[in-house]
Amino acid sequence: MHEERKHTTPRIVYLTYDGLTDPLGQAQILPYIIGLSSLEYDFTIVSFEKQKAFSKYGSAIHELCSKHKLFWVPLVYHKNPPILSTIYDLWILLKTVKNIIRNKPIHILHCRSYLTSMVGLTIKKRYGVKFIFDMRGFWADERVEGGLWNLRNPMYKIIYYFFKRQEKKFWTSADAIISLTESSRQVLRQASVKTAITVIPTCVDLKHFSRDAHDVKQSAAARELLGIAQNDFVLVYSGSWGTWYLTNEMLRFFEFVQQLKPNAWFLILSQDQPDIQHTHANRIRHRFVS
Repeated sequence: MHEERKHTTPRIVYLTYDGLTDPLGQAQILPYIIGLSSLEYDFTIVSFEKQKAFSKYGSAIHELCSKHKLFWVPLVYHKNPPILSTIYDLWILLKTVKNIIRNKPIHILHCRSYLTSMVGLTIKKRYGVKFIFDMRGFWADERVEGGLWNLRNPMYKIIYYFFKRQEKKFWTSADAIISLTESSRQVLRQASVKTAITVIPTCVDLKHFSRDAHDVKQSAAARELLGIAQNDFVLVYSGSWGTWYLTNEMLRFFEFVQQLKPNAWFLILSQDQPDIQHTHANRIRHRFVS
């Protein structure tokens, strides 16, 4: 009976180029997988970890994965030299997945975004493993819109069109596609994509932001540390800052809030360093947080 259950348990390898020790990994990857693992799915997670974050949070993530019976394979993320370091990382990822399959045959490769999907497509063709393309948004277009890839640069133009070609291969070769919005599903259908598409919006655990759960004494101490009066109004921005996150619009919104509440402060909680050009910069505070 034990052997039969072991055989029928879906074995999934989840590939992500984002680290589990990054804020995104802790907020948008682990909660989903932990929830699925409680439904008797067998998960192996392969991620790329940045040295600073891994040194700080690696032990805690290992402990969390062990608690929920998740097997975690952290790989080293390389940033330099650009492009070549990414190619090297993908080569290491391909070798890693091949070794996993040799030791424990798997049923599904769940690939988060485009880079890992290049490996997923290769593995599918070679081993016949089911391939989930968890595309999130339209990655190449996002990088252009966010100013990360300037198409006037010939190198970025080549890279952009390379990934747009890969994108079509992912759409047609995947056994299933995950997208963030109904609008993107409509775009795919208009492009004659026949693959099954599931829309899973980006989610948040609202318990982290519950006023009922916060410590009044800690809140008062934080205000004192920041130089904010106990009765002042505080607008909080929590998350990544820059690129496509509409930060200029956030600053304009703060100006509007100040018209209604002259005692307003804007508190930015982010691991990014915001470049604030604002007439009321003295009412803006920034803190690096986990």
